[in-house]
Amino acid sequence: MRRHTRFVVIRWLNVEERAIVGGRFTFRSGSPVFSVTGFVSFVELTTVPDSTIVVTIVTFLPDFRPVTTVSFCGDLTTQLFLNDFATVNFTQGPSCATALAIFVDCCGG
Repeated sequence: MRRHTRFVVIRWLNVEERAIVGGRFTFRSGSPVFSVTGFVSFVELTTVPDSTIVVTIVTFLPDFRPVTTVSFCGDLTTQLFLNDFATVNFTQGPSCATALAIFVDCCGG
């Protein structure tokens, strides 16, 4: 059985925007890059309460960690689907997280 992986880059980073600090990838602004991995169990497009900021709420079910729910800025409903096994690298903002890269194992096996 062949394994296929989808890779979507949400934002290309310029060399000037990034720095390696102690083995951890960070933006010059000091925003650390987080990563979440697991099976996508919930996806909802909505807005931040009392605003017009569009967010995609995604819940991940990892193998050995607690369930993780992240509110990503913008519409990611065309990149993340139910039951996909995905890894998303992101930075956390005040209202939502900015997805930097999405890796999806779409076929398992």
